[in-house]
Parts: sequence; structure tokens; C-alpha cells
Amino acid sequence: MGFRNSVQDAMSRGFRKIPIEKIRINANNFYAQTDFEEEAIDQMADLLEENGQDANILVYLDPREEDGKEYTLLSGERRFKAMQKLLDLGKSDGMIQAKIEEAPESPEDEMLRLIRGNAQRTKSKEIRCLEVKALQKVWEEMKRNGTAQGRFVEWAGKNIGVSARQIQNYLTLAQMDMVKAEEAKGQDPEEAPVESKDDEQLQAFLKDLSREVKEQSGGMISINKKMTISIKCGSLQEVMTAFDQLGFTQQVQQIQEYLKKFQSRILHL
Repeated sequence: MGFRNSVQDAMSRGFRKIPIEKIRINANNFYAQTDFEEEAIDQMADLLEENGQDANILVYLDPREEDGKEYTLLSGERRFKAMQKLLDLGKSDGMIQAKIEEAPESPEDEMLRLIRGNAQRTKSKEIRCLEVKALQKVWEEMKRNGTAQGRFVEWAGKNIGVSARQIQNYLTLAQMDMVKAEEAKGQDPEEAPVESKDDEQLQAFLKDLSREVKEQSGGMISINKKMTISIKCGSLQEVMTAFDQLGFTQQVQQIQEYLKKFQSRILHL
């Protein structure tokens, strides 16, 4: 940043109302990547229409000729989009209250400020994983320039307000691409065991196998997580019937042959 831009940036900082049309969304903001974002924006627009703007958005001076905009968002994208929606509906004067901050010194500085600016946001596990992965990139750059101190999991935890253990679990989820599976189970990474992808797939297979075996055997045969087979039968004939239903016809026939031979020997005693 040149001297002229530095002076301009310093003079422009502070709280003020600025035109919505002069603000661009931050391309690095991954927090808006949720299935319910549009619904949240609609709810925010209703609140802003009823009560007015309750908090400032954060921006920094970043004039660009290609789009004619003068500011880039650091936080408050949902609030910004809600105000933009009200403007499109003719329910806004086109101005938004903003805190204009100093421009980031580097892409890593910008990412850290984006993350810190969204500290109070409600986040899904998927967003948490993206957050931790973004912090990983910042950490790698810090290691390259010699400013990284301590362990990544502890540093990252302090930046987003979670424990080092949670950071490790989010890292594991991100690496395994198992966010959807964990969301479906409703587990929190603080409590979820760290498992390999193969273990997850095996558990899913065993669960399906157990259900199929139980259905086909009429509840007489079940398989638990330790691969222990339980048979609830009152007689040997019921056992053979159950196995026959599972497709072990040849084995059942062999058992019947052995039984016939055994009975024949008893008769000749």
C-alpha cells in the first residue's frame, strides 16, 4: 500500500453510513455457505425493517476500478444482504451503518479478521471444518515467516474459542470428509471418537448387514458391532430354517445329511 493510499485509509476509518452499492462481498468469506442462509437473510431483513440496523458491518477501504466499489466486507454479510434486499424492495434509503477498519496487511491477516469477525456466529460442523482448514493455511504462512509459536491446535482453538481437542477432531473430520456422516449422527466433535474412514465404512456396512440379517431371519439372528452372531431359536430345526432364509441352503443340506447319519448310527447301537 502506497503512502497516498495509507493516508486515505487512515482518514477514512471510523463509523459512518456508506452507500450499499459501494460495498462488495468478500470472496474469501465461507461462512455464508449454509443451506439455510437465504432463510436467515429473510429473517434478518424483517428484523431490520421493524427495528432498524442494530449493529455495524465491518468493511475496509478497497477501491477498485473493475467494479466501481470502494469497500470490501470483513463481517456482517448476512446483515448487508438483508439491507440490500430491503433496498431492492424500496424499503431502504440505500445507506448502511459501517465500521471502516484498516485494510489487511496480507491475505492471512484478512482471513484471520474474517474468522474473528464471525466469532459469535452459530456454526455447523461443516463450517467449523472450513474454519479450521482456513486457519491451517494461515498457520503454514506463519511458520514460513517465523511467527508461529506453540502448537497449531492450541493457537487455532484460541482464535475461535474452542478446545485444542475440538480442533483436532474438526481437523480429522475435514481430512476424512465425514462432516455429513457426523451431522447425521448428531455427534459433537468434542465427544465424537476419532475414527478412520475405513472404520466408518465398516461400521456402516455392519449396521446394514445386521439389519438385513435380522429382517430375513424374522428376528432370530442378529449381528452386533463386534461381529458376534446371536441366534434366538428354540430348536435345531429353527436354526436351520433361519440359515436357509439367509441363503445358506447348501450348508443346511449338509447339516441335515450329518443329522441323518448321526440318527442312523444311534438306531444301530
